[in-house]
Amino acid sequence: MKFRCCIYLLLLLPALGKGQEAEGPVNLNYFKYATFGGGVHNLGWNISGRYGMSKTKNLDRIFEFDLWRTKHPKEIKVQNQQFVNPRSYTYGKLNDLFNTHFGYGIQKVIFDKGEKRGVEVRYHLSGGASLAFLKPVYLDVLYPTNANDPFLFTTRTEKYDPDRHSADNIYGGARFTTGFSELKIQPGIYGKGGFVFEWGSFSEEVRILEAGLAVDFFPKAVPIMAHVENDRIFMSFYLGVHLGKRW
Repeated sequence: MKFRCCIYLLLLLPALGKGQEAEGPVNLNYFKYATFGGGVHNLGWNISGRYGMSKTKNLDRIFEFDLWRTKHPKEIKVQNQQFVNPRSYTYGKLNDLFNTHFGYGIQKVIFDKGEKRGVEVRYHLSGGASLAFLKPVYLDVLYPTNANDPFLFTTRTEKYDPDRHSADNIYGGARFTTGFSELKIQPGIYGKGGFVFEWGSFSEEVRILEAGLAVDFFPKAVPIMAHVENDRIFMSFYLGVHLGKRW
């Protein structure tokens, strides 16, 4: 029900800006802009770059690139309490997920801030290709060195295997960079909709606060965790800040 309501809201957004678009090209001081920023969402964090072109006074065409760090809702950090100062890890996690978005969209003015200082409100709609990069999780695993002394052991860095590794023989997480040479890619698509708030006077500087909803869809489930159901649809509510320049 929540997902359906969000989709209805996104479909109604264009109606909010009806009547705002000027007829034909408008003589603007700045026709292009580029921004870079980042933020948080309910499943992690993201960074984003955007290039925009003003088609009319109230309508921009945009190209965007996003990198989203996305977690499974059931991820929980744990520690092996048999040791002092153990390293934390996520039990049952197979892969770290990084989503990349390559998309095209529009921004349209709902409330104009005018020539002086104020806040301009726009709606944002975009979509395109979503590529999921999956990095396998590596752990430091305990191995005894003396069968007669259970307190003598060594550790080996191994890719997590739910059939071989358990909470009893995992010492902790390995270095985060371990496994990047084994990245796997899973293609999909995404859609994004939200509201953009820009404050200050019209100038070269761009300062934006953005809030909205992003939905990623993959043809098959993305293998993040073992022992639980993995999803192929990720719905993320996000909040971010963008800074940039116009020219």
